Amino acid sequence: MSDSFSLFDDGDSNTSPLDTIEYQHNVEGDSKKEMSATLAAFKRRVKVEYARVKSATDSEFWIAICFQSREQKDTFLQKTGLSDIGDKYLDGLQVADLFGIELPEYELSIRPRRVNQDLLKMVKRD
Repeated sequence: MSDSFSLFDDGDSNTSPLDTIEYQHNVEGDSKKEMSATLAAFKRRVKVEYARVKSATDSEFWIAICFQSREQKDTFLQKTGLSDIGDKYLDGLQVADLFGIELPEYELSIRPRRVNQDLLKMVKRD
């Protein structure tokens, strides 16, 4: 993933929406093509961003199991082999692997941090 950010970035930041236009050297016609390509790129970008935000804010990816006592919990973890992974917060991928469960692939999309260079200049460095 590129460190640059483009309003048109729909996963392929090396392309521009204008790259596909076949210019006819007609200002009015070419301008309409550019505007249509730009609008289409914005619409694609909105879909990509919506999916990213939805994924990033989804809270339904965890479960909780409750027992009546710590002894019950510890016994359960010991007998299932989960105590090797942890005793409170367990990685679901490790649990699935332990039980031989194949999970669907999921690509976690994390955008790199972008530091505002103007604000960075205001920070006093020692």
